[in-house]
Amino acid sequence: MEDDPFHYNETATVSFLTGSAYAAGGVALAEYYAVKRRKDRLIENSRGRDDLYVAFGELDWICEFKQIWTPTPSVLKNTFVDAQRCARQTKTDDKSPGTAVNVARIWEKHSEKLKIKYRENIDNFIYFNRNYIESSFYFSNSSGEVDLFIIFSDAHKERQKPIPIR
Repeated sequence: MEDDPFHYNETATVSFLTGSAYAAGGVALAEYYAVKRRKDRLIENSRGRDDLYVAFGELDWICEFKQIWTPTPSVLKNTFVDAQRCARQTKTDDKSPGTAVNVARIWEKHSEKLKIKYRENIDNFIYFNRNYIESSFYFSNSSGEVDLFIIFSDAHKERQKPIPIR
């Protein structure tokens, strides 16, 4: 692939995944109007939007995305918590869980030492938060220039706050 769709921003990533779901035989909607729960809970329904809806047959997900390029421990934790919070505001039934999706991309321009540190940060984050994470994927191109981590978690599970990386 000449152009990396995850190189740009969250909107480009969601758009790429929308097309990918369609190409794989699924149905997907990106950045669509949705009813949300308000943070203060005084108003049950408020206007908002969800980042991505994906369905394959009987399975479907409502996703809230957060994308980062500098996966330091604090950035990983903060974006994970933020994606969880936003996904919990999604009005769902048990059939369509609110899913928090964190996309961490390591830039090819980073030094090898920094790339290794970022990979370790992500690996540690996944390990220490394994009880909260449904699945995670790692992608790298053949030259090792592009690293991409995608972390999925069900935002409506009973949980504690993520464990900080040491």
